[in-house]
Amino acid sequence: MKRGSLASWVFGAFTLFTILLLAGALCTGRRLVRQVTTAQLRQTLQSALPFLVNRLEGLPEPPAPEAIQDVCQSLHEATGFRFTVLDADGAVLGDGEQLPGRMENHAQRPEVRAALALGYGQDRRFSATVGRPMHYAAMPLRLAGDRLLIVRVALGQEWLDAALRDLRGPAWLLGLALLAGALLLSLLFARLVVRPLQDLRRGIATVTAGHLDRRVPYGPVTDINQVAESFNKMTAELDDRLSAMARQHETERALLSCMREGVLAVDHNQHILRLNRAAAELFEIPAATPATGEPVVEFVRDPELIRLMERVLAGAGPIECWVKLANGQRVLQANGVPLHDPDGVSLGALIVLSDVTALHRIETIQRDFVANVSHELKTPITSIRGFAETLLDQPPPPADTQRHFLEIILRQADRLQSLIADTLSLSALEHGARERDLEFERVGLKTLFEQALIACRTTAETRQVTVDLQAPDDLDAEVNAFFLEQAVVNLLDNAIKFSPAGATVTLSADAPNSNEIRVQVQDHGPGIAFEHQSRIWERFYRVDKGRDRQRGGTGLGLAIVKRVAVLHGGRAEVESQPGAGATLRLILPRRRGRSVTAPVT
Repeated sequence: MKRGSLASWVFGAFTLFTILLLAGALCTGRRLVRQVTTAQLRQTLQSALPFLVNRLEGLPEPPAPEAIQDVCQSLHEATGFRFTVLDADGAVLGDGEQLPGRMENHAQRPEVRAALALGYGQDRRFSATVGRPMHYAAMPLRLAGDRLLIVRVALGQEWLDAALRDLRGPAWLLGLALLAGALLLSLLFARLVVRPLQDLRRGIATVTAGHLDRRVPYGPVTDINQVAESFNKMTAELDDRLSAMARQHETERALLSCMREGVLAVDHNQHILRLNRAAAELFEIPAATPATGEPVVEFVRDPELIRLMERVLAGAGPIECWVKLANGQRVLQANGVPLHDPDGVSLGALIVLSDVTALHRIETIQRDFVANVSHELKTPITSIRGFAETLLDQPPPPADTQRHFLEIILRQADRLQSLIADTLSLSALEHGARERDLEFERVGLKTLFEQALIACRTTAETRQVTVDLQAPDDLDAEVNAFFLEQAVVNLLDNAIKFSPAGATVTLSADAPNSNEIRVQVQDHGPGIAFEHQSRIWERFYRVDKGRDRQRGGTGLGLAIVKRVAVLHGGRAEVESQPGAGATLRLILPRRRGRSVTAPVT
């Protein structure tokens, strides 16, 4: 079936209907006109008979055939009608177009028989006498002396045809005008019907393109308006639902983006369905890389995590395991559960990844710390116990030996006290860093340094080391005075212990910019080799363990310094060359709420 637009179908249908209607109307009109014209012709013939009757009645009695012939010919010439006079037997007495003697008897003509029987008769037939179709009308005429004549008048069919031809031109013009008007009305009607459908089609195309705020306009056709109204309602509901889904999607995406845990959803083919930012960062996937729909093995290389996904996809229940990434540099806690839609149909697996690297590191540090503390406590406790038992032996040792043993016990007790004090200080620092409840106040750094010098004076005098303080009087900062003073004391104590007799240790402070302060302690001791510089801030780490213990160090002093720096949002640095001394410094923010450019790791 040939296809076309609705407008062409409507226009074509109405045009065909109009043509058929006009053709039928023209045919019917032509027939009616012919009937009316024929009736009018017959009435005209009937009206023409009295002319012949009056002329015949005016002839002398009895009228001679020549006179009758003259009357018929004169009337024919005057009117164009064919007049004929017959006697009662049907013999022709006179005719306007032919000689009576040449004409046959007309007694059996239908109009003659009807006139004799009914008083009037008419007929239409082909005339053999004149050789053309004719219309006839006849009536009887009774003259004086009871002579009966039949008078007849006739007119050729060409008169009627000529009249119809005269009407054909106007009829065709009228038909063409009606056809043009009908075509115009068909076109207008087609446009009237099709325009709302076109608006509806454009509205559907607009909605398909994603513009759900558009509405289809209403037209004059009620049925199409009902369709448009239903479509507008459907579009509005669809817009509301899509907006709600978009809001829900944005909310879910925001929640997933804000989650610190990595979320990874995969289908049964282990292709990625969803991946939040935290998971992308864990697997080091660039933000511009499209991961959705890609195989998970393209981005996840850890076999344990792949096995976890396979077990969950195989139908296992919730599974938890530990995963190490980047050669053990990052530790993750992975929880895998089956993923289902609201109807319970399995979609794949959902993996939630929690970065527990810091927790794992803290647990490791705590284990090492407990082991180191136990090891460090064991030496002084063993010494104290051994020399105390020796003093209690019988007989007791000489007095000078007893004094030597008691000095050792006192020295080990001091070391034990220092170790406990440093351990408590480090615990307090870590507790403060977790709880964020330490008090910070604006203090003058030079005054704080002078108090630290007082605490180190005895050690400096004993080792014959001079401490040089270089700090502006107006330099201040928002700090926790207690812990910062302890950090400075530890730096000075470390520098004094490693400086030779007669050396000078320099304590200085300045502000390299408006946001930071720099506190540094410089000594002229043996220095620190490069391979040890990154580890001197660790708990119980000693460059030379034997010499450090001889100097009475606990191994926690610099660890406390670093924790003080972290607590203030700063960092600790070391600068040293073997044999050329060392410079240890603290870089701290001058005001709370600001962090330094490179935080401690």
